Amino acid sequence: MLKQIDYMLRIDAPLLIGSHAALPGFDRVAMLDMDELPFVPASSIRGRVKGAVRRFLMDNGDSWEEFQVCTGQAGSPEGEKGEYCTDMGLDPNTPRPCAICRIFGSPGGRNTRGFEFSGAYYSTNDEIALKETFEEELEGFSLIKRTRNRRDVKLRRAKKDALFFYGPAQFYADLEGRVVETQAHLRFDDSIRNWDYRLLLLGVRLATELGSSRNRGFGRCSFRFSNNSHWESEIRTFCDQWKNKEIAP
Repeated sequence: MLKQIDYMLRIDAPLLIGSHAALPGFDRVAMLDMDELPFVPASSIRGRVKGAVRRFLMDNGDSWEEFQVCTGQAGSPEGEKGEYCTDMGLDPNTPRPCAICRIFGSPGGRNTRGFEFSGAYYSTNDEIALKETFEEELEGFSLIKRTRNRRDVKLRRAKKDALFFYGPAQFYADLEGRVVETQAHLRFDDSIRNWDYRLLLLGVRLATELGSSRNRGFGRCSFRFSNNSHWESEIRTFCDQWKNKEIAP
């Protein structure tokens, strides 16, 4: 049975997420779903959760080496560098990909993602209420010029009309999303799958920002799980295994 994480995303500050899906040279103010309502795309959530996992491993002693993370996933302010893991297939003589490559995949498809992220959307009930309450304000989010024109030069921050969750949609309701294990991840044994799942849960729990920090439009956020006691138990199990050096090979 494929593992699944259902979560609620609470936005605590406006953030900048351009759609890159409008006229040439322009973005929409925010990503819009099929119902023309703002949402947070999967790539933004996946990137921040991956960053939280990286920080955990790098901030906890020798965890980076203990988890045998490849140099490509080390990351830097200039971007990812180094060699990434390759897909191990079913050959027992081929080293397994590192934990980050197993969960999030490697660039160029050299290692398939073990978990797929959805975007985060309003629930059906919240969509209806949002449209009824802010029908006129939600009509036609304006277009803005691309990245370099999103910033207020004097304030050195993103312009207000370029911020996601600015205006009627700001902090209206929590968004819903999920992370689902892929068929490709089933090639690993249960101990590895459980380890990756718990590390991913910890990463979701530790993620506290979304959006583009480069343009000073990032927003504070928090994730919570639908069955809190279950997820907390899984995270505690992972931390106990990690502290006892029960590191997944």
